Amino acid sequence: MESINSFVSLKLIRLTGLFYLIVIICAGFSQGYVRGTLVVPEDAFLTAENILQNKTLFKLGLTTDLIAFLFDVVISVCLYQIFKPFHKGIALIGSSFRLIAHPAIGSFNLLNHYMAVEVLDSNVLVGSFSDGQLQEVSSLLMEAHHYGYLIAGAFFGIHCVLLGILIY
Repeated sequence: MESINSFVSLKLIRLTGLFYLIVIICAGFSQGYVRGTLVVPEDAFLTAENILQNKTLFKLGLTTDLIAFLFDVVISVCLYQIFKPFHKGIALIGSSFRLIAHPAIGSFNLLNHYMAVEVLDSNVLVGSFSDGQLQEVSSLLMEAHHYGYLIAGAFFGIHCVLLGILIY
C-alpha cells in the first residue's frame, strides 16, 4: 500500500511540475514578450501605437495570462496536497496566499490590461476625448496593471517563503 501512495504522490508531483511549466511559458510570453515589446515606459503615444498595431498580440498576452492564472488554481491545490503531510497549516496558508496572488488579484488585474486596448479602440470615446487623452488613459491603465502585478507579487512572495519552509 505504501508504494501505491508513493506512486500517486510522485505522479502528482510530476503533474504539478508540468502545470508549473505551462504557467512559466504563458506568463513569460505575456509579461516578458508581449508587454515587454509593446509597452514603452513613459511614452503613452508609442505604447498606444504599439498596442493598436498589435491588437491581436496584445489580446493574446491577456489570454495567456488568464491561462496561467487558471493553472495556478490547480497548482495551489496540488501543492497543498503534496505538502500537507509535512505541515497541514503552513501548506494551507501557503496555498491560500498563492490563490490570492494570481488567480484572484492577477485575474482581476487583467481588466486593466483589457481596458487599455478598449479605450484606444472604442468608437464611443473618440468624440469625447482627444487621441492624446485616450493614449494617456490607456497608459494609466497599463501602469495600474503593472502595480496590480506588484500587489499580487507581495502575496506570491509570502507563498514562496512558506513553500520554502515546507521544502526545508
